[in-house]
Amino acid sequence: MTEAKNQESKIEKIEGDFFDRQKLIEILSKYIDILKKDAVIAIDAPWGTGKSWFGSKWTDYLKKEGHKVIFIDAFKQDYVEDPFLLIAAEINILAKDSSTSAELQKNAISVLKNLVPFGTKILMKGIGIASMGIVDIEKGYVDLVKKANEDIADNTSKWITKEFEGFENAKASFDDYKKTLENFCDKQTKPVVIFIDELDRCRPSFAVQLLERIKHLFDVPNLIFVLLMNKNQLEKAIEGVYGSGTDAKGYLSKFINLFLHLPEINFTEYYREVNSSPASKFIYSVLKNYKFDADSQINHHLFIHNLTVWTYIKKLSLRDIERACTIFALSGAKGNAGLLTYLIVLKLKHSDLFLELLQGKIKESSQKAIAILKEEEERFKDINIKEEHVMTTRKEAKIYLRAFQELHQLQTNKKLTLLILGNYGRLIFNRSFTGNYDGVEKFFTDNLNLIDLPIIFDPKE
Repeated sequence: MTEAKNQESKIEKIEGDFFDRQKLIEILSKYIDILKKDAVIAIDAPWGTGKSWFGSKWTDYLKKEGHKVIFIDAFKQDYVEDPFLLIAAEINILAKDSSTSAELQKNAISVLKNLVPFGTKILMKGIGIASMGIVDIEKGYVDLVKKANEDIADNTSKWITKEFEGFENAKASFDDYKKTLENFCDKQTKPVVIFIDELDRCRPSFAVQLLERIKHLFDVPNLIFVLLMNKNQLEKAIEGVYGSGTDAKGYLSKFINLFLHLPEINFTEYYREVNSSPASKFIYSVLKNYKFDADSQINHHLFIHNLTVWTYIKKLSLRDIERACTIFALSGAKGNAGLLTYLIVLKLKHSDLFLELLQGKIKESSQKAIAILKEEEERFKDINIKEEHVMTTRKEAKIYLRAFQELHQLQTNKKLTLLILGNYGRLIFNRSFTGNYDGVEKFFTDNLNLIDLPIIFDPKE
C-alpha cells in the first residue's frame, strides 16, 4: 500500500496541462527509458500549437525521472559559427562534474579547430591566357603567364597534400570526441536526452548543418535527440539550401529515426459550460500572467467567455490565444468585452479587414465581415437557437455569428429596425440595439482605438 502511494506521489500532475499532454509525456518517457542505442526523434506540429511548452514540460519530467537532459533553443543561438559548438558547449556543462569533463572539452576544441574555417583556400584556376589564340602578346608577358600557371600548379599540389593530412587529423579528432562522449553517456543509468527547439525557424543553412552534425558527430549509444519542429517548414529550409528539386522528405529520413505528430488540440468539441472547456482554462492562466483577476473583474471574466467561443468558431491556436490576451492587456482591459474580443479576433485572423475598419471604410468592411460570418454560420445550420434551451458552446457560437452579422448590417444601413438584435445585443454586448442605432460607428471606433492607435496623416506633408 505504501509503495503504491509513493508511486502515485512520484508522478505529479503537470502544472498548466489543460490539454492532457501528461499522458503522452509518460508514454514517450517509457519509450526513451528502454532505448540504449542512439536515436533522433522528431515531434512535429504546426507553429503556435504548444511544441515549446510540451518540450519544456517533458524536459522537467525526464529530469525528475533521473535523466540528464539538455534543452536548446536553436533559433536564439543560430548566430554561432558552427552548430557543433552549440551542442558541445551544452554537453560540457552537463558533464562538468564527471571524470570525462576535461577530456570532452579538450576533444571538442580539437574538433572545432577542424570545423571552423581559418582562412580562404587557394583558388584553383589557371589564367590560360596563352591558350586564348592571341598571337601578338609580347614574349615577356607570355613567359610571365606561363610561370604564374606553374606556380599555381605547384601551390595546388601542396594544398592537396595539406588537405589530405588535415582530413586525417580531422577524422582522428572526430573519432576521439565521439569515443569520449560515448564513454560519458555509457556511464549514465538512463539515456541522455537533448531537446532542440525551434529548428525550423533557424537560418536554413544552420538548420541543415545542425542535422548533419547530429548524425556524424553525436551518434553514440545512450544519447537521444528530440527535435521540436514544424516538418513542412524544415523541408522548405532544406530545399532552400539544396535547391527546389531536392527530395526533402528523403533527406530528413536519413537523419531522423522516428517522426511523431503532436496531437492537435480539439477546440471544435463543444461544452455545455463554456468556462469549463480547456480553452477557457488556458485563457484564464494566460491572463493571470498579466495579473488580471478574472474571478472578481466582470470584464476579464466576459473576455474569457467571449474568447473561448471565438476559439471554438475560428479554431484559434494556442499562440493566437496568447496574442489575443496580449492585445486585451494592452487595451487596459477596458471597453465592451463582447465587441473588443471580436475586433481582436479580426485583427489576428483577418488583418486586412481589421485595417479597413480602422481606416473608417465602414460600408465595404462591414459587407466583407458579414460574408465571413455567414460562411462560418453554415457550420451551425442544424442548431435551432429558439428550441435549444441549454446554452452549449455550439449554440453560443451561432448566436455570436448572428449578432455580429446584424450589428454590421446596422453599419451598412442605419434605417434597419432589427428587433431581434436587441436579444443578442444584451447577451453579447451587455446593451440593447433595438431600432435604429445611429451611434454604432462610435461603438466600433471607441473599441477599435483601444487595441490599435489611429494613424492620422497630415495632407500638408
